[in-house]
Amino acid sequence: MRSRHAPPAEHYAEASPVAAMVHLSGLPERSFKRRFQQATGMSPLVYVHTLRLEEAKQMLESNQQPIEAIANEVGYEDASFFSRLFRRKWASRPRNIG
Repeated sequence: MRSRHAPPAEHYAEASPVAAMVHLSGLPERSFKRRFQQATGMSPLVYVHTLRLEEAKQMLESNQQPIEAIANEVGYEDASFFSRLFRRKWASRPRNIG
């Protein structure tokens, strides 16, 4: 999974971050996902959601951007999907942060 390119954490806001990570790894998709799971204890998609939600929480705490703008900036086109994931992770609505 080593690459000369940017690490996976720098691709979380892309439209298909897992596909980008697979491509950068140079491994077959199935091998990448298996190795990623073994190395991190989570699937690549769960990892991406975790990074996105952590970044969004920091943004919500530090500025007054609309939730839709923050959701979009961290990689979610659908603000209501973002809000559902955020509630599951933090047991709070995005608008209650900050």
